Amino acid sequence: AFGGTLFIMGAIGSWAFKKEVLGFGDVKLGLVLGSILGVELSLLALFLSLIFAAMMSIILLLAKEVGEDHMIPFGPNIAAGTLLTILTKTVGGGNHIINWYFTNMWTGEYFF
Repeated sequence: AFGGTLFIMGAIGSWAFKKEVLGFGDVKLGLVLGSILGVELSLLALFLSLIFAAMMSIILLLAKEVGEDHMIPFGPNIAAGTLLTILTKTVGGGNHIINWYFTNMWTGEYFF
């Protein structure tokens, strides 16, 4: 699920922007990590990777370290998302983040 999703995102992004938006190394890394983590945890790792990438891109753009035309590597964000996914695994094989999400999101109450 991880590598296939990255491949599809890269293909759609390349079609939309008419240039390479995601390297194939990211897809290969996603394939390896997806085979290790499984479907549920690999989707969580992908979601966390996208959050890390968004935060890092905003920080780098605001600090004027990169311009809007520069590519920011996605591999370190994949590694950070996967590391957070692995570190939040429960003893039974689940994940604390997924458990928190399904416990709190479907109760009908608001967080704030």
